[in-house]
Amino acid sequence: MGNRKAMFASVFILLLLGICLVPAFAEDGVTTGQDAIDSMAAGRLNESELVTNEAMSVDSASDSTDAVKPEKPKSVYDLASEHVVDLADGLYAFGSSANSGFVLDVPGGTASAGRKLQLFSGNKTNAQVWRVSHDQNGFVVIASVKGCTLDVSGGNASNGNPVQLWSDNGTLAQRWIAIKEADGSYTFISALNQSFAIDVAGGVAANGSTVQLYEANGTAAQRWVLTPAKTEQQQLDDRAEAHLADFPDGTYAMLASNDSFALKPASGSLSFDTFACSCIQTFDVSTTSDGYRTIAIHGAGTVLDATGGNDANGTKLQTYAANGTKAQKWIIEKDGERYRIVSGLNGQKVADIPGGSIVSGAGLQLYSANGTAAQSFCFIDPTVVRSDLDRLASDNREVVKDGDYAIAAGPDLSRMVLDVAGGSTSSGANVQIYQSNTTAAQRWRVSHDDDGYLTITNVKSGKVLDASAGSTSLGTNVQQYAACGDANYAQKWIAVPNGDGSVRLLSPVWQQRILDVAGGSLNSQTNVQLYAPNGTAAQRFTFIAASPASVNPCDDILKDKGWSVISPSSNGSVAFDVAGGSLKNGGNVQTYSCNGTLSQLFEAEYRDGYYVLRNAGSGKVLDVAAGDVVPGTNVQQWDESPNDNQLFSVIANEDGSYSFINKGTGLMLAVSGSNLVAAAPGDSVQTSFVFAEQEDLLSEGLYEIYPSANSSHVLDVASASADSGANVQLYSNNGSFAQKWLLKKVDGAKNTYTFESVCSTNRLAVSGTNVCTMAPADVKAQQWVARIDSNGIEFLSADDQGLSLDVKGGNFASTSNVQVHSSNGSAAQRFRLRATSATIDNGTYFIRMASHAGSVLDVSGGSYSDGANVQIWQNNDSGAQKWNFSCNGDGSCNIVNAASGKALDVKDGAASSGTNIQQWSRDGSAAQRWFIDYVPGGFKLSSALNGALVIDVSGGDSANGTNVALHASNDSRAQRFTFGATTYVQPLPADQQAMYNRAQWYNSNTEWLILTDTGGCRTGIFRGSRGNWRLWSFWQCAPGKNGSPTVLGEFSVYGKGISFGHGYTCWYYTQFYGDYLFHSQPCYTGTFNVKDHTMGRRASAGCIRLTTDHAKWIYDNIPYGTKVVNY
Repeated sequence: MGNRKAMFASVFILLLLGICLVPAFAEDGVTTGQDAIDSMAAGRLNESELVTNEAMSVDSASDSTDAVKPEKPKSVYDLASEHVVDLADGLYAFGSSANSGFVLDVPGGTASAGRKLQLFSGNKTNAQVWRVSHDQNGFVVIASVKGCTLDVSGGNASNGNPVQLWSDNGTLAQRWIAIKEADGSYTFISALNQSFAIDVAGGVAANGSTVQLYEANGTAAQRWVLTPAKTEQQQLDDRAEAHLADFPDGTYAMLASNDSFALKPASGSLSFDTFACSCIQTFDVSTTSDGYRTIAIHGAGTVLDATGGNDANGTKLQTYAANGTKAQKWIIEKDGERYRIVSGLNGQKVADIPGGSIVSGAGLQLYSANGTAAQSFCFIDPTVVRSDLDRLASDNREVVKDGDYAIAAGPDLSRMVLDVAGGSTSSGANVQIYQSNTTAAQRWRVSHDDDGYLTITNVKSGKVLDASAGSTSLGTNVQQYAACGDANYAQKWIAVPNGDGSVRLLSPVWQQRILDVAGGSLNSQTNVQLYAPNGTAAQRFTFIAASPASVNPCDDILKDKGWSVISPSSNGSVAFDVAGGSLKNGGNVQTYSCNGTLSQLFEAEYRDGYYVLRNAGSGKVLDVAAGDVVPGTNVQQWDESPNDNQLFSVIANEDGSYSFINKGTGLMLAVSGSNLVAAAPGDSVQTSFVFAEQEDLLSEGLYEIYPSANSSHVLDVASASADSGANVQLYSNNGSFAQKWLLKKVDGAKNTYTFESVCSTNRLAVSGTNVCTMAPADVKAQQWVARIDSNGIEFLSADDQGLSLDVKGGNFASTSNVQVHSSNGSAAQRFRLRATSATIDNGTYFIRMASHAGSVLDVSGGSYSDGANVQIWQNNDSGAQKWNFSCNGDGSCNIVNAASGKALDVKDGAASSGTNIQQWSRDGSAAQRWFIDYVPGGFKLSSALNGALVIDVSGGDSANGTNVALHASNDSRAQRFTFGATTYVQPLPADQQAMYNRAQWYNSNTEWLILTDTGGCRTGIFRGSRGNWRLWSFWQCAPGKNGSPTVLGEFSVYGKGISFGHGYTCWYYTQFYGDYLFHSQPCYTGTFNVKDHTMGRRASAGCIRLTTDHAKWIYDNIPYGTKVVNY
C-alpha cells in the first residue's frame, strides 16, 4: 500500500511538472510575427498555483527522500516583471552607445510592414521618434510614431536577424525587456529568447548601419541611450510658441528681402510688385488659439494658404477662405533684421520666392529652408513708417540750413559733387557725380517744408532732386524733375548726420532707401540712385556752402619775411614748388624735394588785411582754382588779380608755423599727398607751414638769360667771340655756347653773382654803359646783384646798384644791344633764367685753351700717321686743328681729327698722369673716349680710362709746340678749354676741284647740273645752284673719238629712252643735243652683257658712254631742262 501510494504521488508530481513546463517549452519553440500562434500567456499558471504545486512536490519528495534540487532559471515573464520599472512609457529617440549621434531610424521616413531599421544621424524627424509602452505582462512595446511596431523578422531569435517594423500583432516577436544599465543606457532583450538583444551590426555606428538581433554580449553595440523626444508636430507647436514674441500681431505690408517689392493679392494669387509706400497692400497678422499665425488680406476674408494642404517643395501659396487647417497656419521667426515664414504643415518648409528671382510678378511657394534672401521677408506698418520718417525729418531739420550748396560725394577731398548731366534744364535729366567745376549745374538750393523735409533744387534748371516714379526699388534712378507739390515724397529728403560733418540723404519714399553713388565708384559721370543703407563712402554727402562765411583779415605778421622757401611744418625736406618751373597761368603747385630753384622761392605780399604768395620764378601768385569751395580744390599759379581766391588770411601757430585761410573759399592751404590744395579745416591734411628766408636768391648753375617779355631771345656773345671785350647782344635762341652762362655766387657778398660765358669763360661785365664779356677778374664791374619782383629778375651792377642790365630801347629783337641803364622798372630791365646744359653736339670744333683762345689742339706737322703728337699751336684754320665730335650712348665722345681721320688717343691706353696724347686709328677703346663737362673756368676733358685724369697743357703754356698729356685733375687753367664751332671740307683731287670750280659759273633750270671733261674723260653731277653747286658724283666716261668728237658747249636735257642699236644694244639714253646722248656701254643685242668695255678714253661715235648703272641713274634722276656742259 505504501509503495502504491508513493507511486501515485510520483506520477501526480510528474504530471504537475509537465503542466508547469509547458510555458517554458512553448517559449523555446514559439512562432510569431506573420505566422503567429496564440500567446502562451493564456495557458500560463498563476503564481499561487505554481507555489502550491511546488509545495506539494516538496512535500511529496520529503516522503521519499531528503535530496536538494537546483534553482530553476527565471522566465522572460519574470525578467519583464523584474525590469518593468526600468523605463517609463513615453516618446524617445534611441541613440547607439557606440555613438549617440546616430539613432534608431526608419529609412526614408516611410513606416510600413517589413521596413528594416537602421542607424542614422539624429535629425529630430518622426522617423526617429519611438513611442514606448508596456503591455499587461510588463513587456516593452516600441512603436514608431509614423506607424507599425518594432518586430523581429520571422519571429526567429537568431544572430543577424533584422529588426523591422510590422503591424502590431501582440506576439513575443514585438515584445522586449528594457534593462537599465549602470551607465544609464538600456539593453533591449527579445521576449522570444532572453539570450538575444537589439544590436548594431558590426558595432559600427554610421548612417545606414543595420539594426539586428544578436546574442547578448554587453557591448556598446547593444546598449542604447534614450532621450525624451517629441514628434515633429510637437516640435512645431513648441517652435510656434517660442517665436510668438518675435513679432506682434498687427497690420503690415509684406516686403521681399531687398525691400523693393511688396506682396499683393490678385484673384486668389499672390505676387510681388514694385513697392511704393503710398499705395501698398497690407495684411493682418493674428495669433491662433494653438499659438500659430494667420496672415489675412486686410479687409478681406482670405488668408495665406498652402494649396491643397500640400507641403511638397514648389507648392504654390495662395489666398483662400479661412478654414483653420495647418495649411493656413504659420510661424513668423526673426531672421536677423527680417523674418522667415515657416509652414504649420512642416517645420522644414518656408515661404519662398521661386528661383530666388526677386522681381516684379514673382509669386510665393513652399520650399525647404535654405537661408537665402528668397526666404527672408520684411513686415512693415506703413503708418508707423510714415510717423517715424516725419519724426526723423523734424529732428534733423537744422542739420542743413536753407541756402545754396555744392553737394560733395564720398570721402574728404574726393572733389566729386552732384551734377545734372550735360547741364540740362529738362525734367528727367539724369543726376550724376562729376568733378567739381563750379557751374550752376552743380549748385543746389536747399529749402525745408513745415515737417522738416528738405527739397533740393538745382540752381540752373529750377528742377528738384527726385526719386524716379517714387519707386523704392534698389537702384531706383535719381533725376531732376519739375516740383510736384508737398505731397510727393519722391522729391523730399532727410539729411541725417554721420557725426563727421557729412550726412546721409534718406528718401522718405521708404526708410530703407538713401542716396547712393552706383557701385561705389567715385568717378565722374557715375550715376546716383536709391539704395539700401550700407555705411559706405558712396552714401556719404557733404553740403558745402556756395557762399562761405567771410574770412577775417589778419595783421601784417609776415612783413619781415623776404623771399623764402615754404615747407610743411612736418617735413622740411620738401617745399612749395611750381611743377616743372612753369611760367604759365594754371601751372600746378606741389611740394617737391628742396632744390634751390626759383620755382621754390615765394614771397608773402600784404594786401589790406590779406596776403598773396608770389613765386619768384614765374612772378605769379598762388590761386585757388576757379575759387571752387569744394575741399580738395587744386592750388595753381596765376597772374595777380583782385579775386579773393588769391588772398589768404594768415594765422600764426604756437609752434612758429603759419596757416593760410583763403578769403574767397574759406578753405585752408593744405598738402594732400604731394599736391597743394585748398581743404576744409579738420581734414586729415597738413595745414601748417614754415618759412625759411633766403639771402641768396639764385642757385648756381648753367642758364640762358632772357627778357621776361620775350622768351625767344636770349643774351648772346656776338659772333660767339672768345675775345675779352666781346659785345653782348640779344639774339634769337639757337642753343649755342654763346648763349649759355655759368652763374656763380660771389664769396662774401650777399645775393651777388657772376655770369661766365660758356663760349669763352669770360664774364658778363659793365664797360662804361655797355655790357660785354671780359677776362675774369675780381672786380665789381663783373658782379651783379639780383632783385626779384612780379615781372622777373632785375640785375643791378654791383659797381653801381643804380644801374640795371637793360635791353636798349626795349627792342626785343636779334642784335639789339645789351647795356646798363638807370633802374626804371621797365620790361627792358626784367629777365628770367632758364636752366640749360653745356652738352656738346656732334660737329666740328676747335679745342681752344680757355686761358688763350688763339691757341688750339693741333696734330703736329698736320701728320696723317698713327702716333703723331698732339700739341698746342696758334690757330691757323688747318684741318690739323679741327676735330669731329661724335657722342656715344654712355655720355662720352669720340674726338677725331678732321684731316687725318684719326682719333684723339691716350698713348698705349696707359691711365697714368703724364701719359702722352696722340692721334691713332680709331678702335673704339676707352683710350679714345672722353667725358666732357663744363665747370668753372671752362670745359674739362676726362679720359674714359680714369675719370680723375684729364687733358692738360704742359705748364698752362700757350706757346706753339707746347705738349699736351694726361694729368690728374687739379682745376687749373691748364686743364680748361672752350670749343669753337667750325667746318672742314676735305680737299678734292685736282681733276674734281677743277670741274667743281668751273661748275660754279653756270646756271641750270633745275637743281641739277652735268659737266663732262671730254679731254679727261670724266662726267660730274652737281646739285645746288649757281655759286653753290656741290659735287654729287664723279665718273669715268668714254666721249667721242677723234674722228667723231662729242659736241662741246652748253645744252639741256630734252629726251630719254630705254634702248637703241642694230647688232648691239645701248641702254638708258638721255638726249641733250640732236643725236648726242648719255647712254650705257654697247651690250650684246637684248642683253646687259657688255660688248665693249672701253672707259676712261675717247671711244664713241660722239655720244658719252657710261657704265649701265651710271646711265640708268641719269635716266632715273635727272629731269628735263637740266643744263649739260661739255668742254
